Amino acid sequence: MTNDATDGSVAVKPRKKRKLSKDVTKNKEFAGSNLPQASEGAQKRRRLKTAAGPNAARSNRPESGEATAKAFRSQHAISVRGTCPAPAGSFQQARSCLGDDLVKGMEEQGYSAPTPIQAQAWPIAVRGHDLVAVAKTGSGKTCGYLLPALALIAKRGPTQSLQHKKGLDQRPPAQPSCLIMAPTRELVQQIGKEAKKFAGIVGARVLGIFGGVPKGPQVSALRAGIDMLVATPGRLRDFMTGDQSKAPVVLVDSVTFLADRMLDMGFEPEIRQIIAQCPAAGSAQETLSGEARQTLFFTATWPPDVQRSALHFTHHALRVEVGQSSGKGGGGGLATNTSIKQTVKLVKEEEKLMVLKQVIRSDLKPGETCMVFTGRKQTCDALEKELTWDPMRPEAPICAWCRALHGDKESQTCCALPNFTSDETEVTCLSSKSFKADVTTVPQLVTHFVESLTTEHDACRSNVL
Repeated sequence: MTNDATDGSVAVKPRKKRKLSKDVTKNKEFAGSNLPQASEGAQKRRRLKTAAGPNAARSNRPESGEATAKAFRSQHAISVRGTCPAPAGSFQQARSCLGDDLVKGMEEQGYSAPTPIQAQAWPIAVRGHDLVAVAKTGSGKTCGYLLPALALIAKRGPTQSLQHKKGLDQRPPAQPSCLIMAPTRELVQQIGKEAKKFAGIVGARVLGIFGGVPKGPQVSALRAGIDMLVATPGRLRDFMTGDQSKAPVVLVDSVTFLADRMLDMGFEPEIRQIIAQCPAAGSAQETLSGEARQTLFFTATWPPDVQRSALHFTHHALRVEVGQSSGKGGGGGLATNTSIKQTVKLVKEEEKLMVLKQVIRSDLKPGETCMVFTGRKQTCDALEKELTWDPMRPEAPICAWCRALHGDKESQTCCALPNFTSDETEVTCLSSKSFKADVTTVPQLVTHFVESLTTEHDACRSNVL
């Protein structure tokens, strides 16, 4: 700035004009502009974006967690009620729920990925929420509640073993932190066997108790200390109440994880008596801290009476249904299992036996087995007599082997089950609630009465007479 003007004004020296770069002047798009030209890479990206359209960038973005969860549920026919966390669709995702050790154990057992009910149930259970899970038999419900229970035991630490010293057994009653109730001995044995596959990974002690066997060995095992108890309601109540000369062997006041597999089978009075002695239900935060009971109900059916019972026993339970149709009021419907061929035959009472024989003769192939469900024990015994071959009768044999199973013959159940894997044509007659086991290898089921038309069995032929 100079002060050479004679009139006293200040003269300002003009600023030099900035020269444009050669690259800019050569580009017609930026001619006469002082903006630098975009790099070659930027121009290429701009051309690709223009050619692909305005939604190209959006489509290349990874899906959000909510969208992924929605897609997984839609793919596997999962419906949820309540604010549920996203499903763990792979074992890699399940590691955050169950831990590396349990997931590795499942992989070593030959599992390749969580089933749909497991994928959605695990994230809910490990967060402390009560849960009602509805899915068909063979869908993986057992591991759906076993693995979260074992993860919880691993987090809190397993129970120490108490050895019996000489003399009178003064060990305190068992106080399991996890209780699993099942209706029959067969199901208790299956659940216990499955639990023991993974219990050793976290150091948990598992025991199954049921009736029909001596109590002594079960009492000794209970007093040694357990973490997970799998029990039928009758034997559990015996051990909880004790008698005039003996103290209770089991206390359930420390149970903070309760799984039930029999709410849909008419055992509500027994469930009420047992749950009344457990800690009260509470929020997810209270269950995780051990201050309240967490309750999980796993069932294959969801009728209105079961819905009312589940509502009474749980606290703001989340609900997960896999493969179920939506009934009136947002639930309660049953979806037909596409792997079952179902046939209904309307016949007179006096014609049932004749039609049953025709079904067995026409449908059973050599080496296949059939199970016939009846409404009464007497009917079981009568069918066993009628279907068992008698050389004094002129009628050709219906089958190579037939046996009746019901409450009065409970001790025979375990002996009868192995025969389902033989090569002979076999028939077993059962009362409707006397049996609960995995029968996915049984190709033929016959319901001999019309009071109950629903069944949990998969991959078989089903006839209703």
